[in-house]
Amino acid sequence: MSRTPPVDPAPIGAGAESNELARLTISVDQGVVRAALEGEIDISNVGAIASELHALPNDALGLVLDLQETTFIDSSAVALLYGMRERLRRRGQALRVVVPLASSPRRVLELTGYETGGPLDVDVASATQAIRAVAGSPAP
Repeated sequence: MSRTPPVDPAPIGAGAESNELARLTISVDQGVVRAALEGEIDISNVGAIASELHALPNDALGLVLDLQETTFIDSSAVALLYGMRERLRRRGQALRVVVPLASSPRRVLELTGYETGGPLDVDVASATQAIRAVAGSPAP
């Protein structure tokens, strides 16, 4: 069973020429939180995104950060991912990042060595399954 927010995904950040930079959608499926980010993550909106992601419930098995629809990340987004991975690790929760193979965000994460601390996933299902396997929770 999946729980989605009762309202439309929230726009995060705004530029002078556009009404939003990113859209964040959060859902929970059997203890695994999925946060899907669409658009761009940069210094102008990373704080708002971080606030939403830091609200992860303590009883969640982990977080799947879905960047399949993310078109751009800068160094502030990379720092957020490193920080989230460490924060969740200290809480006994896992972070899995889903990012397409040929995408610009994946290339940035590869160049910064993000994968040395944990793999990047290519789909939400495998990321969710990996979190459940680490937590010892049966697959649905």
